[in-house]
Amino acid sequence: MSIVHPITSRQPHPDFLTHPAAIAWRRLRPGSDWPIAISILKQRCKSAIYKMDGAAPDGSAVVAKLVEGEPYSRFREDHSVLAGKWLGLLHSLGSRVVAASQLPHRGPVHYLAHLRAARQRLRTDLKVLDLPPGQSAVFAAVIAQCNLLESHWSQLEKWDALLPSTFIHADFKPKNAVIRAGPDGPAFFSYDWELSGWGNPAIDIAHVNLSAYRSAAEEFGPHLDPDALQLTALLGRIYLRLAAFAWESHKMDPRWELSTEHLSIYQEEMAAAIAAAPWERKTNGHGTVASLQVPDEAPRKGIPGANSVANLMIKTLEVALSRSRGRKVRIQKLRRQACIATESFQSERLRASLNSGEVLPIFLKDLNPAHQTEAARKVREFDLAQSYRELHVYQGILSRIQLGTPELYAVRWEPERGIFWLFLEDTGNSRLRECRNFAKWALAARWAARFHFAIQALPASQTAFLPKYDRAHYQEVANQIEQTLPTLQSADSRVVAQALDHFTGQIDWLSALPRDLIHGQYFGRNIMLRPRNKERPIAVIDWETAAFGPGTFDLVSLASGNWTDGQKQTLYRAYFEECKTKTGFHGNWNEFCTELREIELYQALQWIAWWRNRSLSFNFGKWIRELSRIMRSHPAMSLRS
Repeated sequence: MSIVHPITSRQPHPDFLTHPAAIAWRRLRPGSDWPIAISILKQRCKSAIYKMDGAAPDGSAVVAKLVEGEPYSRFREDHSVLAGKWLGLLHSLGSRVVAASQLPHRGPVHYLAHLRAARQRLRTDLKVLDLPPGQSAVFAAVIAQCNLLESHWSQLEKWDALLPSTFIHADFKPKNAVIRAGPDGPAFFSYDWELSGWGNPAIDIAHVNLSAYRSAAEEFGPHLDPDALQLTALLGRIYLRLAAFAWESHKMDPRWELSTEHLSIYQEEMAAAIAAAPWERKTNGHGTVASLQVPDEAPRKGIPGANSVANLMIKTLEVALSRSRGRKVRIQKLRRQACIATESFQSERLRASLNSGEVLPIFLKDLNPAHQTEAARKVREFDLAQSYRELHVYQGILSRIQLGTPELYAVRWEPERGIFWLFLEDTGNSRLRECRNFAKWALAARWAARFHFAIQALPASQTAFLPKYDRAHYQEVANQIEQTLPTLQSADSRVVAQALDHFTGQIDWLSALPRDLIHGQYFGRNIMLRPRNKERPIAVIDWETAAFGPGTFDLVSLASGNWTDGQKQTLYRAYFEECKTKTGFHGNWNEFCTELREIELYQALQWIAWWRNRSLSFNFGKWIRELSRIMRSHPAMSLRS
């Protein structure tokens, strides 16, 4: 007699109902528990790796992208045979799945778009960049190949029609597959399906054993002509290289040397595929496919006297500025000055003298964790999470809105060399925290309201990498405070314990608040005042703590400190009225003030957990005083003597 144990599942957090990692896990393991927390382990250009706490059957964590096995090699015959059999089954059975036909089409139109996009970007680069002759030759050769293929595109369309469309992986490469040992021998496993679609199987079978593919495919499908299969695989190699051209030309900035090396390899592989293809003779009298000739270019002389670091900075800026301005930009002189007043990462002020006569002020921020200031090392984690976050905020979010944040001129990001450089617009030395003109502070409150509203127009895919102020986040702050309590002086401990008791009772309420993209440390020190600029008077800097949380968090950050109650109310009103005027906000003022009080208390506790005790920094005492003030004025609690 078998006993069936019912599966019980906890109620999911609302955020996880739409989280891609949680959805994929529940589809893979129906009936599994929802995770209690989801965090990003690694953010990549095209994907992310997530950790889902509490999702496994035993309550342990699940990593959303964990693949074990022997790396797949297309050069090993046994691996190629396994891949061929696996793809044969996938394609023959996938053609019967009706839903698969609704996936994105990966046919000639798709790859012609890749061809044209790559060619356009490379043409622009050749026009505006001052490249060494070797790199220029690679660009020109790829452009010539694109021209040639487009002129013969009708032939590629005929080859694409040789096999029927089916469900395809479309990103079938060695890094996306492994070989595992099983009870019946080695087995093939593939992953990374985000590019999968509906189309000719050419791109999947470009580098597999075709005999193995044919035998497996014919077991469930029609007879396949060997010659048609060979031509389809050749077409797949052309499609693969066109996709690679598009991808490398897209990510050329800032790693143009590495991308050029990749392009050189892909160009040679494309040349081999073009040479092997049975092209039809052109009817216009020009004959068959000709060999590709590429123009030469005079070498560029190095910058006299420039050291290696400065020279790398110059090269990075010249490429990026040439692209953004649509013309060749040369830096004739670069002056460097270290910033002494920085509070987190080491930085420099640069003055770039351009060939146009313009002197461009640039702020270089070095996001290498090893280059943090001594004060920052006491409290910051030694990892790249916040560095990556700031990079993605500037590239994917701030660059898409026009609210006066510093312009991102260039990026140099080479983890293997310890280079994590952001080249930003230098907005000057005037910080809001030193400004006694209260109208400027009210202006910053209104700016925050516009910023929170503007971000709502961005698609969720562009902001998915940001952490959320959800229940797990607030609970973690409470846990940190609990661990800190035994180490505090008795007077501090009493204040913090009372505040913590109130805060833990508000966690569910806080978790349910609407979330906006917030700066996370919207203090006067992170708000620069541009001199003589009425259109863009303020510039908000240091975005490594950006997150999704209540917009009021930024407002209470701005209003924290030695303000009178009347001044705080003025800042609150400025934000509130801007929301109503610019965004159509219809909130209630009293409810708004209630939210501000709770966020104020939470923020003070968060900073107390950050600074930990008085011996670490004077900032701890500042936040104890701020917490005491908040508690004295809070209607739901009073500081007990």
